[in-house]
Amino acid sequence: ALQNVRPEKDIRLVMLLHDLGKPLVKTTDEEGQDHFRGHTQAGADMAKRILRRLKFDNATIDLVSKMVKHHDDRPEKPNSVRRMFSAIGFENVPMLLEMKRADLLGQSTYQRESKMALVDYYEAQYQECLNNQTCLTKKDLALNGSDLIAMGMKQGKDIGTVIDLLFEAVLDDPELNQKEKLTELAHKFMTPFI
Repeated sequence: ALQNVRPEKDIRLVMLLHDLGKPLVKTTDEEGQDHFRGHTQAGADMAKRILRRLKFDNATIDLVSKMVKHHDDRPEKPNSVRRMFSAIGFENVPMLLEMKRADLLGQSTYQRESKMALVDYYEAQYQECLNNQTCLTKKDLALNGSDLIAMGMKQGKDIGTVIDLLFEAVLDDPELNQKEKLTELAHKFMTPFI
């Protein structure tokens, strides 16, 4: 079972605000079916504005808007799941899973079992990331900016670009997060910047 690692107010705010963007983006097709494409980004933007107006702290605003933005993500491949975890912050994954389950229970029963199975899959991926200490933040990369400078790069924004490329590669293949492998890959990424 997942630990309850978040303040109660955070999950309550997320659940209150998560579908806020739906009325803003609602469209109806020829068959009379409603669609809400883009509601997550619209809702995240609205949540930020509302929480700022209500004088919430920046950490709460950031967390709630991230959760609203990603609450409806449904990645299926492991690398895409890791990207979702990275986007919301690995420490917030239990809250996201709790939110997804609560959201599904508040919806119709249409395809509920398969939707819940997907959330169970996310939980299994989360446990695997925990067990393997998978790199899901740039600070957990086995190579950093100082290493790149030692390899011949000049200080500046290009270092950030190479770090971003390395991080993307590690999200795709966590096995790459070893100093030797990343050094080899960094040499390829650095070439245009030297």
